[in-house]
Amino acid sequence: MKTPCASIVEERLKKAPKIELVNDIAWRLFKNESVSDIADYTERWARLMQFYMAKGERLCDVAEAMLLDVQEELITKYSGKNAKYISIDYLNTCAILVLTQYWKYGEELKRWHDLENEKYFDWMKSEISRNFNKQVWILVNLEKFAP
Repeated sequence: MKTPCASIVEERLKKAPKIELVNDIAWRLFKNESVSDIADYTERWARLMQFYMAKGERLCDVAEAMLLDVQEELITKYSGKNAKYISIDYLNTCAILVLTQYWKYGEELKRWHDLENEKYFDWMKSEISRNFNKQVWILVNLEKFAP
């Protein structure tokens, strides 16, 4: 049984253009040599982004949402009796690496990905700093109450 997300993704893909590549030969080699889930995942994400970009959306505005849709579709595919270990982080890394090299919009995707990582690392730094400062405050103030 397909989930609503899987059905929506399938409908969009029926209307989406073929993946636009800058290196057809390298893409075909990737598809022939890689695990089919990685190639399918990568291509589906690219085509969904292209679907919305063709409607005037910017890649940076649709990349994450389309990635989440493809992830949900894949997780649903392997839930239950079809269970299989799939690392979403690994799939994302492969997709980013391949698309930045072979996809027509690879440079734009790389800029989006780098910016998203920068935001994430800035958030992590602030969380670490905040937690560190809390711990220092606690230690300093505990010393006041030490016997």
